[in-house]
Amino acid sequence: IIYTAYAKRQVRITLPLDDVYPVDQVKNVIDEALANMRDVFKHPTPWVYVDAFRSQGIQFKIYLWTHPDQETFLR
Repeated sequence: IIYTAYAKRQVRITLPLDDVYPVDQVKNVIDEALANMRDVFKHPTPWVYVDAFRSQGIQFKIYLWTHPDQETFLR
């Protein structure tokens, strides 16, 4: 269980993908998925960006906010 004094909990996700997928298309798919998740806050808006270009592909970082008592968010 995670206890926090704040009304929002920031979640950071690192997502490595093959570089065969267009960056804009990947960002759109992730944005749409996050918009349809009821436990993800709409404000502040989730943030998806390219973190690194690697020989194995592209690494994305995703920042989003959810309820502090949402311990099973990524399960």
